[in-house]
Amino acid sequence: MDNYTWDKDLLESYLADDKVEPDFKDAIALASGQYSEKQTTQRKIDTIRANGNFLALNPYIVPCFERIITEPYNYMRVPRDQLNVTIDEALKVTKAFYNTTDVEVRNAFYRFFNERHAKLMARNPRRNDKTVYKGLTICSEAKKDCLVTFEATMDFEMLSVLIHEYGHAVSFLLRNYHNMYECNSAFCEIESVFMELMAYHWLQRNKHYARDARTGMIMIFNNILDNIKDTIEASELNEMIKDMYFSKRRITMREIIMQAKNEFTGMNQKYIMRLLSKPVERVIRYSYSSLLAIELYEIYLQDPNSAIDLYKRIMHGQKETAIATNKAIKALGINAGEHLTDFTRELKR
Repeated sequence: MDNYTWDKDLLESYLADDKVEPDFKDAIALASGQYSEKQTTQRKIDTIRANGNFLALNPYIVPCFERIITEPYNYMRVPRDQLNVTIDEALKVTKAFYNTTDVEVRNAFYRFFNERHAKLMARNPRRNDKTVYKGLTICSEAKKDCLVTFEATMDFEMLSVLIHEYGHAVSFLLRNYHNMYECNSAFCEIESVFMELMAYHWLQRNKHYARDARTGMIMIFNNILDNIKDTIEASELNEMIKDMYFSKRRITMREIIMQAKNEFTGMNQKYIMRLLSKPVERVIRYSYSSLLAIELYEIYLQDPNSAIDLYKRIMHGQKETAIATNKAIKALGINAGEHLTDFTRELKR
């Protein structure tokens, strides 16, 4: 993994530059395990506080989620055994996939891929508790650059993560270095999940990867169901703790857990802690973005060029507020969850 680590001189120059965004520096520290135990605890507290402030998109998204969970969607079985691959093999497949996309996407991919030995960092799986990320892409508008890190699990999941994270890097370049996490984080996973789905479709024609590619699609579907359920339950839980956290007196975690157990029958302490420590905003963006990415994928199956064009229009247009972006996506004829049944039907074949 020594061949894939962030260039030290590059990092030092970015960390020393006052023009570089604090969030970018913070993400570098998180990804490289530089947080102290005190800082890590503070991040968990900040996460819980942030969950009390729900996104402005909540009134638009939750009804969509509630409609989906009333449908007879069931989790699908995910095989435990996975194809083993090395980092170089995974990067070779990632490169081959992006070669199948259009010229603009492919050129953006190579701009980042060609610097992979300086801007791509492989990490030992779960080498510490400072981060839960399988993969992470951090972007700086000030430096017009991005860095990617991933867990070197040496399996098909690692390949999925690389395709996913390169989707973020490519889209950042296509947006002319605009960082959509600033105002449009609810949509920031469209770009990466859509790339994953296209890659899985492409890989299913390869006997070596076909079974794992289908498994990857099933994992996306199962994650959508997980995140949708967590979003609805966490939103109810956060309504309860919002006032508690912003009250004048100090509130302990024990008080929050006890009140939640009293108000929400059947919730155990472990589940409550999972909902509290999992940013609702992050859960929303994965589930809602995935639903929108599936809509693009269904278009892709019929007309690849039109789907990629719509993807680029969405990427270029994400400089407005979240609500304005949501309206713009709907104006393109893309409605979250509209073709989820078609997608699950294809998976069950």
